[in-house]
Amino acid sequence: MDRLTVQKKLLTIKKLPIRPQIIQELIQLSQNSKVSMSEYVTVISKDPGLAGEILKVVNSSYYGLKNHISDLKMALSMLGLREIYRIAANSIFYKVFRTIFDKISYDLNLFWT
Repeated sequence: MDRLTVQKKLLTIKKLPIRPQIIQELIQLSQNSKVSMSEYVTVISKDPGLAGEILKVVNSSYYGLKNHISDLKMALSMLGLREIYRIAANSIFYKVFRTIFDKISYDLNLFWT
């Protein structure tokens, strides 16, 4: 595959999947009450998909912030760990259900033609 083809494929990606290892690391961190926010930042920084999703949420109109947040540690502090886990879980479920939905939609399109 040439470079141009790869670039075109990359432009079609709307959402990066979260690596399952990151979820496991977050669960391990949650079981230790003495974990610092910096440790969460270190783990989440390993996954651009999750980090990007967190920054997208914190900068959404739902939170109504006047200033754009680009610092992951600040975003985690503002959202809180419960919201971070929700974002991570939603990203995983999105991937699973998207696959199922795509298959069902394809089958239904064949059914109605």
